[in-house]
Amino acid sequence: MLWLAFFTYGSRSLKDLQARDLVTELERKQLETAYDFLLRVRTEIHYHANRATDVLGKNLQPAIAHNLGYRERSASKRIEEFMRDLYTHSRNIFLITRTLEQRLALIPQPRKTSKLSLRSLWPKGIKAPIEPIDGFKFNDGEIVAASNRIFRDQPRRLMRVFLHAQQRGLRLHPDLAQLVRNQLSLVDRSFISDEHVRETFLSILNQRGNVAPVLRAMHEVDFLGKYIPEFGKLTCLVQHEFYHQYTADEHTLVCIEQLDRVWEAEELPYRTYSALFQGLERPFLLYLALLLHDVGKADGHGNHSFAGAELAVRVARRLGLDGSAAHTLRLVIEHHLLMASASQRRDLEDPAIIRHFAKQIQNHETLALLTLHTFVDAQATSDKLWNGFKDSLLWSLHLKTAQLMSGGAEFVRAEDKQR
Repeated sequence: MLWLAFFTYGSRSLKDLQARDLVTELERKQLETAYDFLLRVRTEIHYHANRATDVLGKNLQPAIAHNLGYRERSASKRIEEFMRDLYTHSRNIFLITRTLEQRLALIPQPRKTSKLSLRSLWPKGIKAPIEPIDGFKFNDGEIVAASNRIFRDQPRRLMRVFLHAQQRGLRLHPDLAQLVRNQLSLVDRSFISDEHVRETFLSILNQRGNVAPVLRAMHEVDFLGKYIPEFGKLTCLVQHEFYHQYTADEHTLVCIEQLDRVWEAEELPYRTYSALFQGLERPFLLYLALLLHDVGKADGHGNHSFAGAELAVRVARRLGLDGSAAHTLRLVIEHHLLMASASQRRDLEDPAIIRHFAKQIQNHETLALLTLHTFVDAQATSDKLWNGFKDSLLWSLHLKTAQLMSGGAEFVRAEDKQR
């Protein structure tokens, strides 16, 4: 990034970039802290391995964490704390440098001549900007702020800007993304409880097949975690488990990306679940369940499914969901691991197993939500976790349970035969 800025502007340091308003003071401090941390980790790896190596393997993490001053008594907690800091600093470098790259590409080069006209200032091939809509301009696939006061004048726009981006298939201009970051203090208690903001957020979640990009954009400017603090606590949280290859926040966003793929999918295995997804009456419930299904991991104590279900009820109350929606949301999150374990570890030919499972999930809607949730959760955990056999087991459990709930004669016959 510094090399790029040097050849563009002759800048030699982060302070030079700050003086040119290409990075803020906070961004400069985050970059300096992050780079210092990564260099310390890299140096420690070299000392420990006694050779030049830049791979922080799992076998090295305990020693590096200890040598860098992490003193948790539990070894796994010590590693999780260390790795969370590592991912946080890496994320800061990634997001800030990407924003600066976009700015350097967009900011015009200084002109050598002093004779300027309105025509000479206008870039060739770019159409005249249209009138602002809701305080925003839409140019060349990006949303631009018409004024730096748009959010102070009307804080609700902090949520509406993401709805505009989703509906028009646009991305936030880097300056607008920075403006959102700078105005996060506006996301206070009154903003979170605002009915218009709630309805806008639920509208975003209801756009089947097109939710993941906008939620990722929200997360990258730290708006999503500010609006849903339960999710914000998952940022860069390391999951110290065998299968999980992502941090908790990234796993959640990948889950939602996988669900988007199911909508109108043509390739297997996604196509198998497409009709089930299209038949949902309240798709926002599934997106919300995926967003919240791991929030119970943030405290690190007890059963995260039950803890997450309790937190989800609190979120549902804030979002103004009715009793039925809140109850369904709680059921899905509380039992989001149940369908995988029941299908892969239980005898699906035993009617008692099916009856017990059906009693726990209660109705057809919850069954459909859980089936889709189980599939995309597995896809987003690891690319080596799912296979055709597990897929067939999941569908077998789904079909048998649906048959029982519908009072199907075939299930009764199977139960008689078993008896």
